[in-house]
Amino acid sequence: MILERVLSGGRKAWLVPALLLDVFCAAILAFLSLFFGLAGTLDALTWTELLAVFLGQGVGGPVPPLGAYFWVMHSAFLPTSFILLLILVWFLAKTALQLFSRLVLFSSLHRNPLEIAWTLFAAGLHS
Repeated sequence: MILERVLSGGRKAWLVPALLLDVFCAAILAFLSLFFGLAGTLDALTWTELLAVFLGQGVGGPVPPLGAYFWVMHSAFLPTSFILLLILVWFLAKTALQLFSRLVLFSSLHRNPLEIAWTLFAAGLHS
């Protein structure tokens, strides 16, 4: 919802703050999901213990650092992680296509484009 509002308005300069806000909202939802999931039980956690779980530390005792509480809490980050992965793949694909188009444009202006291709291929073999 946050990213949709930023991108629909054509304000790409606000993309990074919107992503940070999205991660912050996911963190708040992660805290609240574990807090309310355990509220009223014998295993209820305090806010300090929730912070320890959030940072990957154990709650105390023989509990492993990345135990069940950690994974339940961090499941709130799965949609955010998926969106961030899609944005990263989109950015890498866009960058690769821009580099490829510049190479094609440069080689089309040269009198012998195959010479450029073989030079780049040979440079890649010797590096």
